[in-house]
Amino acid sequence: MFLKGNQLTSLPKEIEQLQNLQQLDLSKNRFTTFPKEIEQLQNLKLLRLYSNSFSLEEKQEIQKLLPNCEIDFEGKVESEE
Repeated sequence: MFLKGNQLTSLPKEIEQLQNLQQLDLSKNRFTTFPKEIEQLQNLKLLRLYSNSFSLEEKQEIQKLLPNCEIDFEGKVESEE
């Protein structure tokens, strides 16, 4: 799912119902805290978060919450599509 560049600061709670979602691109938005709804997406393989305003501590916490997901904070991970 590509939500890149939409100036988002939050996500709807309903996104957690997308249990089969494998890629989510939230890059180039205005997130400062991690959308907790994403924690429920346990099949997520790639999460793009570059060009948002996460602190180092927030980035570390995101990585702990999604240990089986490749998280791109820098815009350097290639998509599998």
